Amino acid sequence: PTEYEWEAAALANRPGEPRRVLPWGATVADTARGDLGAQALGTASVDDHAAGDGPFGLRQSIGTAWEWTASQFLPYDGFKVDMYPFMSTLQFGYHKTTKGGSCATDPTLIRGTYRQAYLPFRRDAFTGFRTCAREKT
Repeated sequence: PTEYEWEAAALANRPGEPRRVLPWGATVADTARGDLGAQALGTASVDDHAAGDGPFGLRQSIGTAWEWTASQFLPYDGFKVDMYPFMSTLQFGYHKTTKGGSCATDPTLIRGTYRQAYLPFRRDAFTGFRTCAREKT
């Protein structure tokens, strides 16, 4: 999915409604709802963390593994360089965007809108991809 599609599936934010920063609506990540904070550095069953499901039923979008998107890592509208320009501007256009955090990501950093930039050829134990399909209408 693109970064936009990933956020739409994970957070289900709609115009005119309060914006979710996490799939379950809270503003703070909860280790009972996702594999994060180095609580279990390993594989997780697809049935784990049902309490963290998003409004559309998407499970484990937060934690477990950073999920690759098809999107280039580019600035959001209104982006302003902060005190760490090497953490973003030098990566624009060369990296792909990953979303969701991993099992090793600190819960205080995780939210559905947080993005990480990685080079597409990187092989990392904490990144992966989610398969998805469109339903025929």
